[in-house]
Amino acid sequence: MSRGRLAMPWFAAPDYADTRAAMADRDKLPADHGTWLASAGQVEGELTRVGFEVVRVVIERETFLAWCREAGTVPDGRARSQFANAAAGIEGR
Repeated sequence: MSRGRLAMPWFAAPDYADTRAAMADRDKLPADHGTWLASAGQVEGELTRVGFEVVRVVIERETFLAWCREAGTVPDGRARSQFANAAAGIEGR
């Protein structure tokens, strides 16, 4: 039985360094994409294991930063989650 859908912010390898540099909480993100990917993969796997459908939403730097400006928020983890939920059509998570 599915527990529902969750959006997960996702970073593409070629853009990771530039996108990370634009984040207000860059110090909380791993310095390299490989480390981030391993961690994100573990989280995704656990969520899937307990019954969630995980929707990956790639964070494209310029699109995300424009969304943050429009929303009046800083580009951080909370904003990434909100952006991913909005992009995936998931409300209130």
